[in-house]
Amino acid sequence: MSSPEQCPYEDGRVVIDPAFKADAPARYARLRRSGPIHPAEFHLGLKGWVVVGHDLAREALTHPALLKDATPAAEALAAAGYVLHRPKVGLGAQMMEADPPEHTRLRRLASAAFTPRRTAGLAPRIERIAHDLIDALPPSGEVDLVEAYNAPLPAAVIAELLGIPREHHLDFRRWSGQAL
Repeated sequence: MSSPEQCPYEDGRVVIDPAFKADAPARYARLRRSGPIHPAEFHLGLKGWVVVGHDLAREALTHPALLKDATPAAEALAAAGYVLHRPKVGLGAQMMEADPPEHTRLRRLASAAFTPRRTAGLAPRIERIAHDLIDALPPSGEVDLVEAYNAPLPAAVIAELLGIPREHHLDFRRWSGQAL
């Protein structure tokens, strides 16, 4: 992957920064053409990997040796400036940061809210939210779809699932972004 023909970056390392994110679709397309996995540098210089191949990503996400719990890497993460959540406390108790068997327990609890009947019942409201967001797009035809549509849609749906009043949906979206 070190040759310029294989990797679209001179040193072979993908830098995930604002410039990458601004051109993400084209950059991810180049990465997919050059292979399924690439060394990367993330926020605050943290080193890792970008996996763009579906099969390899699925394997990585389910591999028992790859953990979500950041505790084993706590020292390196803290040195890079990341603030870690204490395992099983506050945000550290969420499903996204848990490994089995805790992840399995939390997923079982959450799955009750997403039964086929429950999600089918949500469809009309989700469609209404989607149409409202489309109707709110500026008539000029120029818009950041992530900011105006892709980000607010799931945030609004989750806020409604949690029973958060509509006037607090923007707060919820902002707080969720800060937490993640």
